[in-house]
Amino acid sequence: MEEKARTESISNLPDVMEMKSNIERLIKEKEISEFIINNLPGVFLIRELNGQILRWNKQLEVISGYTGKEIKELAQFQFFEEKDRDFIRETIQRLTINGKSETEVAIVTKYGESIPMYLIGMLIELEGKTCYLVMGFDMSEKKKTERELNHANEQLRHLSAHLQNVREEERKRIAREIHDELGQQLTSLKMDLSWALKKMNVEHPVSEKFADMGKLIDQTIITVRRIASELRPSILDDLGLSDALDWQSTEFEKRFGVKTCFICEVKELHVNSEVITNLFRIYQESLTNIARHANAKSVLASLQRIEDDLILQITDDGKGFDIQTAANKGSFGLMGIKERALMMGGRYDILSSQNNGTTITICVPMEIAGCA
Repeated sequence: MEEKARTESISNLPDVMEMKSNIERLIKEKEISEFIINNLPGVFLIRELNGQILRWNKQLEVISGYTGKEIKELAQFQFFEEKDRDFIRETIQRLTINGKSETEVAIVTKYGESIPMYLIGMLIELEGKTCYLVMGFDMSEKKKTERELNHANEQLRHLSAHLQNVREEERKRIAREIHDELGQQLTSLKMDLSWALKKMNVEHPVSEKFADMGKLIDQTIITVRRIASELRPSILDDLGLSDALDWQSTEFEKRFGVKTCFICEVKELHVNSEVITNLFRIYQESLTNIARHANAKSVLASLQRIEDDLILQITDDGKGFDIQTAANKGSFGLMGIKERALMMGGRYDILSSQNNGTTITICVPMEIAGCA
């Protein structure tokens, strides 16, 4: 009997050795998984779908400020602010349907600090239970960099707006001096020349030369008026935005032979000077782009009020262009339109495609535009 028991014990030895090897392998695998999980760059947790947290890493304790014991006892949405909890419920709902979800939300630490996180959730089965696994990455530095970049861009935009205003004032001053000083002097010169011609015998040798000088002065007066108008149309200050846009449309059609129709659908319009200038310059730049690149036969422009926005829209029937390609090339015309729109607190939209023309839409909130 003793011999039989010894024999059975020896025969069972490989099973015991295999069991020991399996246990050691499991312990080793657990140690490795623990090492990996605890050295992840972000937080990690596994939680039953409607139950407690089953597993987490040290990084979650470090970031949240909670101890391991406290984490295990936390309510399901305790990591989140009250205002975000409905959003998190919806996110978990999507997770149960799609098996995966990603979102950005702030988690709240034990000490009430809010930390922006990028969370990735996955639905898994663990020990026969439906759970969700969450990995999260601290976005504090990214958000800080974004804020600093936005602040820098805002400062640059204010500087750009200031420079644009200075430039417009300088344009206005130069246009006024050209019109008032040079224009008046040319007019006086024309009058003096006309007086001299009247006093002079028609058959006098220099009378024909004086007549040619009179024609040159007339052409110069026209040129001076055109330059002054291009610098700063007096109609912009005297009659306002709608009349200035209408005048610009007529001038564009006369100069380039492109049929241009401007429609103003706003009955009474009282817009602040900065918005007037920016919308007028955007319109000028748009027409310039059409003349240079679009090969269009007609342009339709409108100024209208829709709900709380003042909207300027310019549409041409030209050859269009690829917006992404133009953006990559850094088109100064499009950049100027974009910057002017943003400087006055507005929005812009450009729709275009090959052979389908282009539509530019600028929206300015009424409260910014100062409309009555």
